[in-house]
Amino acid sequence: MLLPVVGHSQTDFIQSNETFVQGTVMHLKDNQPMPFVRIYNKTNHTGTISNYDGFFKVDITSDKDTLLFTFMGYENHTVIAGELINNTVVFMSEQSKYLGTVNILADNSFLYDLIEGCSSLRRAETKIAKTYFGLETFVDDKQVELLECYYNGFYTGYEVTGLELKKGRSALNVANDILFLSLDISKAFYKHKLFEWNGDLFPHSPFEFRKRKLKKVYDLTLASKYRDEQLRTIYVIQFDTKSNPEIYFDGKVWIDSLSNQILKVELEIDNAKTYPFSDNWSQYAYENINMRITKTFEQTVNGIVLNAVYFDYDLNYKINQKLTETVSRSTRSVLQVFDYDDVFVLPFFYYPTSVSDYRKISAATYDSYFWKNYSEFRLNNEDKRNEEFFHTADFTSESLFNTRRIAKKSSHIFESEYVFWDEKRIFFAKNLGDNNSNVQYVKAGMPTTLNYNLDVQIYVDIVELTDTFYVRSETVFNPFETYYNGIVTEKTHVFINTYFDLIEIHRRILMEEIAEVGQDIAAIQALYNSRMEIMAYESDKYLKEVNRGEDEVAMEEWNAFIWEKLKINNLKIFSLDVEAEDVEHD
Repeated sequence: MLLPVVGHSQTDFIQSNETFVQGTVMHLKDNQPMPFVRIYNKTNHTGTISNYDGFFKVDITSDKDTLLFTFMGYENHTVIAGELINNTVVFMSEQSKYLGTVNILADNSFLYDLIEGCSSLRRAETKIAKTYFGLETFVDDKQVELLECYYNGFYTGYEVTGLELKKGRSALNVANDILFLSLDISKAFYKHKLFEWNGDLFPHSPFEFRKRKLKKVYDLTLASKYRDEQLRTIYVIQFDTKSNPEIYFDGKVWIDSLSNQILKVELEIDNAKTYPFSDNWSQYAYENINMRITKTFEQTVNGIVLNAVYFDYDLNYKINQKLTETVSRSTRSVLQVFDYDDVFVLPFFYYPTSVSDYRKISAATYDSYFWKNYSEFRLNNEDKRNEEFFHTADFTSESLFNTRRIAKKSSHIFESEYVFWDEKRIFFAKNLGDNNSNVQYVKAGMPTTLNYNLDVQIYVDIVELTDTFYVRSETVFNPFETYYNGIVTEKTHVFINTYFDLIEIHRRILMEEIAEVGQDIAAIQALYNSRMEIMAYESDKYLKEVNRGEDEVAMEEWNAFIWEKLKINNLKIFSLDVEAEDVEHD
């Protein structure tokens, strides 16, 4: 549903005059593509990273813009935008300021001291930043999943401590009659703690241990040391487990020897016995689970901050009942922090804590203008593969939670869905298999000591782009907090739909009020809060007066009110008003 827009109409947006340059980042020594190189436009303060193929695209204001390419362990590289018009390849070279031989001492105890010393710096002030998350999944080399989100990320020193959703979109293709999807993969980014044991979610790493235990579990070697552009002496330490490789990460860490701060860490494991995802289909079995996690950090005047997390994994599924048929799945994902100086205005909406990323995305209709025009940070593909996949996939954010279309082996995951108000009427139903296109179903009968709870919210999202400001809103029926215990009759359906309609009326009033205050975000927030108070009072009044729809006189009065505002007659629709025509002609 396209809703009123503040600032510009959805069809009258003025396109930006900015253009872009694109290219590929390559390793100078072996001529291989370099993923996740950070490209920052120092002129207009926008940025991106190179994708898995080394490709990048960045907005510019003119061909004189200055672009800075950075990657830990490599020389910084500066390019004037115009230079990329004729030469689209940017070569990155490894740090050349190496300091002597790596075989400094026969006794490498100082390496254990360096790693142990890092843990004392892990405490820091929590910071909030704009954050991008992207994920792709492939099954037998065919892309089956795309997930992209923008968050306000919460970061404390080395750790991700929370992610609050601003915008998201998803797309899925069916493979082997299965939807392979990552329901809660973003949670893995903040559940992995570098200096703590991660329980049953992740293998162990050397940063969990004190020096004595560390020596028992890991061999450490100095891979290299060099002086970077900031004249810091960086030690690159390789760590390898001595035994039980299926429960310990191997890897490499970059440490500033003066401050003892970690600047980059790579963790890898093959045939892992501990992993942060679970099997959604009990008849399937996992095997050969391999994981790669890379984290990069930056030093600031206020301490260490997270820059990015890259999490890739691959595994095999045995998918039939006899566990003889195998498919290979690989997932690659990135969490990129791109602005510690600003935050998103988050949607005004409450999500239950147990709701997955996919369900949060489904709480609002797809915002095509945002995904086409947001340019502050994007992970781009040279062949626009993500855009093509999103628009040709079997399921997208717009269709995924339609329970009548999901692949058979995956349908139980999507038994409930957020429902947006429209003129279709909703029904409580225990059987969601009805194919009637004129109704929308929500599940009833959740066990509780209370009789019922109807949870309908007004979703409001303020979107600020470079030259555009607009507000989107929805009236959303929340199935996760809604239940109804008792016999469901036609009176029940009138009762439910009238309540839904009542909230929609308040949404329309709110959007009229918002249109009067323009781009004043504080004023919009105040209007929203005020409208929620009025709505709570009126909806409570409705619930008390109609008594589940059993008070016929009260229901007739509220039905007349809905007819006046929306021209919808629920009593007539559900054949409960023998004098329906009288209502329509009042």
